[in-house]
Amino acid sequence: MIHRRVVALSLATALVGVAWIARDIVLVRIFGLSTELDRFVAVVVVPTIIVTLVAGALASTAVPEYIRRRSLSAADASAFHWNLSLAGALLAAPIGMLVTMILAEAGLMHLDWVASDFTQSLVYSGGVGIAAAAGVFGRLSAATMNVHERVFLQPALLCLPLVGPIVSALLRPDAGTSGLFTGFVAGSILQAGVAIVSVAREVPIGLRAPSKDVRLFERGFLRENVRLGLGTTLMSLSELATNAMAAAIGPGALSQFAVSQRLPQLFQTFVGGVMATAAYPALAREFIAGNHGAGRTLALRLAFLVGGVGSIAALAMTTTSQDLSGVIVGPHSSPADREAVAGLLSLTAWQMPPAVVGIMLSRAVISTGNSQVLTYGAIGYLVAVSAMGLAGVQSGNVGWVAGAPVVGYTISAAAALAFVTRRIGRTNGMAPGG
Repeated sequence: MIHRRVVALSLATALVGVAWIARDIVLVRIFGLSTELDRFVAVVVVPTIIVTLVAGALASTAVPEYIRRRSLSAADASAFHWNLSLAGALLAAPIGMLVTMILAEAGLMHLDWVASDFTQSLVYSGGVGIAAAAGVFGRLSAATMNVHERVFLQPALLCLPLVGPIVSALLRPDAGTSGLFTGFVAGSILQAGVAIVSVAREVPIGLRAPSKDVRLFERGFLRENVRLGLGTTLMSLSELATNAMAAAIGPGALSQFAVSQRLPQLFQTFVGGVMATAAYPALAREFIAGNHGAGRTLALRLAFLVGGVGSIAALAMTTTSQDLSGVIVGPHSSPADREAVAGLLSLTAWQMPPAVVGIMLSRAVISTGNSQVLTYGAIGYLVAVSAMGLAGVQSGNVGWVAGAPVVGYTISAAAALAFVTRRIGRTNGMAPGG
């Protein structure tokens, strides 16, 4: 079962990879590694981080909870999904607006242009809120559909916000950042619409649970989300801080950092995300059934597999960094830009092995109800990113910022590995939350 899911998800995720890389190539070749592209990267980073913050926690805990409820009552499981998706979207929208306004007023991440007047600030922060809400709704919908073996929905949804800026850049390059952002928001709205229609075919729309004695959100579920939310908040703050420090180095630095992150992030989604998403229902069922030893063994085997693949990919990316840089920034870019991106690719490549190992092991940690372990790793990640990022700002070298996630992911993966090997599946097993 897992093997079939991995193959299906791999093929589907390849579509996202093509759209992701195509967007970067098109935008870099039209706008270059410039302040214009910096502005678009900055304004899109905010809703992306908010989606990770809100949906990252909710989607991880929702899968085992949805499976448990579905085994008791399909109608109660449906109400749980729709209420959770709506609550997540309503939570993401104001957070996205508030973060955008704060950054714009503070003049951080090249977002000072957003705050040039009240109307423009409201329009752009509102767009960020809409994109964040749509992204959360789509991510939670994809998590539910994964349980129903509809593995192609998530990659299809992820492609829509990527296609919008490509269309805008090709048809209206003179519109600049405004046109690119409009395309992104339009794609995000379409993402939410497709999610609603697709999920409604399998999960009837309804907000009221038919069973009167069943709460929509159990206390244990809420408590676990608070625990996991602490870790995802710290990781989101780390990502926001990393982008802000890259932007502070100078014009074009944020764009250089963003394009150098794209291939490692794609690999992390393609390998770590696909494997973890495919294996998560199986892991959750083992831990729910009390088979902690079997769940631990499965998690470690998969972590070893993706870690090995990640190391091979990192070596290959380092070796071919010059060629990859030429493809990404284009033949008409300056030698300095090509050399800078090549150097950053050689650094960011080595975040892939610890990142995919951490992604896989985090599913085992979450399934046992011990999300606080991920918080410990996230604290180490934030400290590492902050220290190296500040060094990059002081020296004017974006390489310090690019290398920060390598150290951060290693720390967070080590925390998850220590917990899985020492605490799960030992004598007499381990109860969730123990």
